[in-house]
Amino acid sequence: MANPTLTYRTRGGDVTNAADLGVVFLSYRKKNVVYRNDVARDILDANDCAVWFDRNLTAGEDYNAEIDAALDRMNVFVLMVTPAAFDPAGYVMKKEIPRALERKIPIIPIILEETDMARLEEVLGDIHALDRRKPDEYEDGLKRALAMHLLTRDEKERIHMAQKESSASAARTIYYQGLGWLTGENCERNPEKGVQMITAAALSGEAPEALLRLAQMHKTGDGVTRNWQQAVEWYDQYTAAMEPHFGKNEDDDLSLAGAYDAKGLLLQSHGKLTAAKAAFAAYQQVCERMMTQYDGRQERALSISYERLGDICQAQGALSDAKEYYLKDLAISERLAAESEGTQAQRDLSISYYGCLGDVCQAQGDLSGAKEYEGTQAQDDLAVSYYKLGCLNGISKKERTDFLNEAHSIWSKLYENTRIDEYKRRMDTTRIAQFALKHGCPCSGCAWRSLIATAIITLIILQAIGVIDVREWISNLLGLFGR
Repeated sequence: MANPTLTYRTRGGDVTNAADLGVVFLSYRKKNVVYRNDVARDILDANDCAVWFDRNLTAGEDYNAEIDAALDRMNVFVLMVTPAAFDPAGYVMKKEIPRALERKIPIIPIILEETDMARLEEVLGDIHALDRRKPDEYEDGLKRALAMHLLTRDEKERIHMAQKESSASAARTIYYQGLGWLTGENCERNPEKGVQMITAAALSGEAPEALLRLAQMHKTGDGVTRNWQQAVEWYDQYTAAMEPHFGKNEDDDLSLAGAYDAKGLLLQSHGKLTAAKAAFAAYQQVCERMMTQYDGRQERALSISYERLGDICQAQGALSDAKEYYLKDLAISERLAAESEGTQAQRDLSISYYGCLGDVCQAQGDLSGAKEYEGTQAQDDLAVSYYKLGCLNGISKKERTDFLNEAHSIWSKLYENTRIDEYKRRMDTTRIAQFALKHGCPCSGCAWRSLIATAIITLIILQAIGVIDVREWISNLLGLFGR
């Protein structure tokens, strides 16, 4: 049987030819189809790629042929993680995961429901998973993971040029040849050979992009054993190599800032708060220098650096410092949100979180539809800033209440305009924080802890056996108490 024609979802709509794009295979159980479109949208928001998933296929020969063809063409395997995903009798466990592991395809697990993480590790090994229930970490993590594993058009072109070279004497040529072997671009995938060539290029001192790639590889376990300490060392070598060249190229400077940020997040995730704070401080300094160098174009990156530092200070108990950083973040977020309203010139900057929706509307000639999504990024950033301040213990109850109310109001308006589920989830999270702040118990006795723990366990059991939808139940319950 000839290979079937596959249909991919992209930012510009459905296509049957995705040769110029990286391909993401979205793996899920039919029981979890309710999450499918949301996760596909998350992927497209994070990367200009093509997403394939089965669309109402029936069991049998056609089903198997399409799945096989899609598995053969994938560059990244995204697994939607729920307890159902690891059913031994399911197609995901029997066919899809084994094929991805056999071909050494990068796997990105996305956690959607409470799942036995030991089971996840048993199936996939020591692999980093993204948790969709933690929006701030999830959005950034997904963007970074996809950028790591999906080649850009420029990278593909450079790989093809390097593969034509008869002599691989230049470090960058060696790097791109190695990247070709690592990803299987225009050749049979050979991760071991790819790692050797990328490492050789990195050690030459003439290909800083190889240093960054090795940092990312050790962070995610792509082609090498995952090792966060080794990743930090490669990040250090990359930033040391790039610092002397600051100001010559904006894209290079953005990569430098991103490396400091990625290093800080990695250290923070392993409890190294002091070292993480130093990395985020370096990230902030680079952002401030870019603000001067590039006429204020990197204001949002600076805002993120303040948020990162605020998170660290809060975790260290330095609440006054945390408040100072959060307020700096809020000031920028308010300014960007105000500028994005009604300003067509800001459209490309403001539409990123759900940018594909506005782009599709515009491509279809629906300018009013495109306008509906204008400014969502800036508004969402502003709501996040308010929410962070609302959760900060070092300020008065009234201030926290006001901040949470502002966050809820913004997300409520965004949800009303877009009907995007992520805004609904953020509204629910904010309402829980509002409820806890308003009705919080003045004591911290073990009886209350026991009662809360029992309630949580009960809800988990009821969710697992399908008696209730916990999110909807909590939302309805909070409605009884007012907002």
